[in-house]
Amino acid sequence: MKKLAILPVLALLASPGQAQRPRRPRAPQIVSPEVHPDRTVTLRLMAPKASGVSVTGEIAGGTPKPMTRNEQGLWSVTLNELAPLLFTRKAA
Repeated sequence: MKKLAILPVLALLASPGQAQRPRRPRAPQIVSPEVHPDRTVTLRLMAPKASGVSVTGEIAGGTPKPMTRNEQGLWSVTLNELAPLLFTRKAA
């Protein structure tokens, strides 16, 4: 008889009308850096509140490259063809 009394309680706990915690929206998956077959590279950054973003450094040729923003706040820039990296081995 005790088993029968437990079953209705379990049924209530498992009912689909049970309140669930709201889930946070997932952030979009961003591919960055993206290296293209022609050896150009696209850099992306999600910054919806930014008013301007630029990239600088060796990869950008030493001069700042402004990024452009889409409607969702994703900034991107495609850099010119990059030279291949050369690695040398040290003698043991």
